[in-house]
Amino acid sequence: MMSIGLTAALGVSVLAVPVAAFVLLALLSVLPGRRSERLITNLVTGALMLSWLASVATLVSAWGPVTHGGLSVPLGSWFSVPGYSLQTVILLDLPGAVFMTLTTSLLILVAVYSGRYLHREPGFGRFFLLLLLFAIGMLAIAAGGSLDIVFGGWELVGLSSALLIAFFHLREAPVRHGLRAFAVYRACDVGFLAGVVLFHELTHSSVFSEAFPALREHLSPFALNGVALLFVLAAMGKSAMLPFTGWLPRAMEGPTPSSAIFYGALSIHAGPFLLLRLSPLLEHASVARGVVVFVGALTALHATTVGRAQNDIKSKLAYASVAQVSLIWVEVGLGFTTLALVHMAGHATLRTWELLRAPSFLRDWRARETLRGPASKSVRHVLPQAWRDAIYRLTLERWYIDELGGFVVQRVRGFLTALDGLDRALAAQLERAPLPAVETVETVEARRALEREGEVRRGLS
Repeated sequence: MMSIGLTAALGVSVLAVPVAAFVLLALLSVLPGRRSERLITNLVTGALMLSWLASVATLVSAWGPVTHGGLSVPLGSWFSVPGYSLQTVILLDLPGAVFMTLTTSLLILVAVYSGRYLHREPGFGRFFLLLLLFAIGMLAIAAGGSLDIVFGGWELVGLSSALLIAFFHLREAPVRHGLRAFAVYRACDVGFLAGVVLFHELTHSSVFSEAFPALREHLSPFALNGVALLFVLAAMGKSAMLPFTGWLPRAMEGPTPSSAIFYGALSIHAGPFLLLRLSPLLEHASVARGVVVFVGALTALHATTVGRAQNDIKSKLAYASVAQVSLIWVEVGLGFTTLALVHMAGHATLRTWELLRAPSFLRDWRARETLRGPASKSVRHVLPQAWRDAIYRLTLERWYIDELGGFVVQRVRGFLTALDGLDRALAAQLERAPLPAVETVETVEARRALEREGEVRRGLS
């Protein structure tokens, strides 16, 4: 049985090793000369392997009595003032250890696969640098014991994901879709940032072990639901829940390895994992739990129907991923946290395998259909032909979510433009108005002298 000190050291090394590898690879990238592909691949794979070994040891320890209930490892404070401090804490518990092991396992697989897939690609080194950046972000989400650490990892995952969608930056479509995904991330991350600020304001701490009891004791149900809904908004963007589903199929413009590891396996599960971390808060926020279940169920229906109408394998797999993650949302909202964790691990592994085998998936599907024989009747065969055509058109257009989003964005943009014009007109009007004279010391003394002289004259009269 490992001691607490050894377990803490292993847990910290899970995150520290990829950070060191990222710094080393970044330094090698700026040095003159060309780095060999084998050197880059071995460096990244070796670092991820060490991180995987440490995460497995942490996972084994998480099942034992040493870290039963979670082990918080304080790493110091970013800054401290009287009555308040911003703490850096690593939390080693069973959900975090499972997610860390899953992350490092799949990243090793993708790193080995990418070494050959991106052979002689001009952005070979850039891809592996972003892969390490993504690894740091995911591991920070998994091991963060405070919302500040989780938020830092959350932003790194969003940044690296957007940059890898736009990996082939010489083409217009990848850059446009990368910007779209980044815009969705930033819009939804407003909820995360606002939630973190409220945590600090209400509890004077963002450490999970300190903040959750304080929130439950001192806040009303209305305030608890408000804080929880802010984090639900942030998780909706990362998980591509309605109405933010449109960015995920377009994210497949990036290389196949990044599509597999980011949008099919890990990045899309960051949202439900955040909800798992916040399950002590959701237990006392019934409205937020209801929203989680409703959004998950509606998105599952949307992704299932729309996925059947797609004509390319990557889009089909993207919507299949959204459908499964939506079910995980429902499980989290209903309180089945263990089932949700197992579902995440199984789905991430399956989806990585399917996306890496995407070129062969169509052939496999045709072989299965040949063995299966004629398709059995389903619900769609019972509906009238006019209804079937209307539903097919609706699913082919992806429920017109993109058009609705564009309409909302245009209206918001028009409102902000009008507000900006009003602000400029008001500023111009104020500039034209005469400003009150500024009195100098000499002017004040002269005015007081005149007042005294006037008082003396009135006294003499």
